[in-house]
Parts: sequence; structure tokens; C-alpha cells
Amino acid sequence: QDLARMLFYCRVDLSTMSFLSRFLPHCSSGCSENSCCFVTEDAEDDPHMAKSLVTNLHAVSDPVHIDDTAWFGTEITMVSNRMVSKGAENLQNEGQVDEAFFEEQQDPDEYHVYLRKTDLAARVGVSLRGQRNGMTIGAVVIDVKGDSMITEWNRMHPEDAVEVGDRLMMINSVPVRLVSDVHVELAKVQDIHLRLLRRSVSVTI
Repeated sequence: QDLARMLFYCRVDLSTMSFLSRFLPHCSSGCSENSCCFVTEDAEDDPHMAKSLVTNLHAVSDPVHIDDTAWFGTEITMVSNRMVSKGAENLQNEGQVDEAFFEEQQDPDEYHVYLRKTDLAARVGVSLRGQRNGMTIGAVVIDVKGDSMITEWNRMHPEDAVEVGDRLMMINSVPVRLVSDVHVELAKVQDIHLRLLRRSVSVTI
């Protein structure tokens, strides 16, 4: 009765009462007014609503323990408000599909070459050796030709210079499996993006 009276004067809201009802037992016998039953202020104007919102409370000698912490009176209201807020946030996020965004990480042995053909007769300037069965990704650079787009690139970008033994993996995002793929792809583009791996890396699928 003392707990009910204290909560009444503290103007505890419906969410708090709903929270407390999970921890406190319900009346097993009829309750008289000013006994162990509590009607929220929202229900005073509507007798039908009042009937459904009656919350049974019993005076307890021990504190209510929540997450190993003892709470009394208005402090329970604070816990309830926080939990309700957390529950509302969880409800708001319910049904949303988590999306994971993966950023492609560049291999430390990977580098890129960007070329532009200003003359259709210009040579890229590399000789390649690939696998005949096409099971291995990439074609190995076996020679770099002089007076070509690659030699000019190497002069301007020594840190990303194409070297013998490197493996050409892709041309404009198209995987290289056969040397013939290289000729077909280079014949139809003007802007060329080569993705290569240094000679120490071997990729097999």
C-alpha cells in the first residue's frame, strides 16, 4: 500500500506501471479503494479505459532488482523511461535489413596502368604468355617493347612501371584468361586500364 501511495503521488505514467507489473505479483483477492490497486490519471475520465488499466501493486519490503541494481520509487520511473526509450528505438529499427558495405582492398602487390591511344597504330608494348586452357587468371609479361605506350608510362611512373614477370590480370575490368582476350579487348577501346600483379604473386582458380 505504501508503494502504491508513493507511486500515485509521484504521478507515475502508464509505461512505468506496465514495467512494474512484470516484477510485482497480481492481487489474488478483491481490492478495495486505497488498497493495492492503482488507476492511472489517463483512465479517470473513461470508466471503460479505467477498467482495463487497473494495475495491481503490492507493498514490498525488498527493493526491486534490475540488472543487479536496487531501485526505489521515482528511480524506478527513471529506469522505466530509459527502457521504454530503448524499446522504442529497437521497435523503430525492427524489420530493417542490415546492410554491409564492403570496400575492395587493393593487394599490396597490385598496381594499375592507365593508357590512352592517341594513334590507332600505337603499340601497347608488352609481350605476354598465357595458359592455353584458360584456367589461370592472367597472362605473364615476358617482354616490354621499346618506343611504346608502356615504355612512356614506365618513364612517367617509375613506382608503377611494368616489369618482365608481372602478371596482367584485367583489361578495363575484364579478366584476362587467354592471350587472345588481350588482343580482342585492346582492339575495341581507346582508354586502357590495366590491372597487374607483381611477379611474386601467382593467382590460380
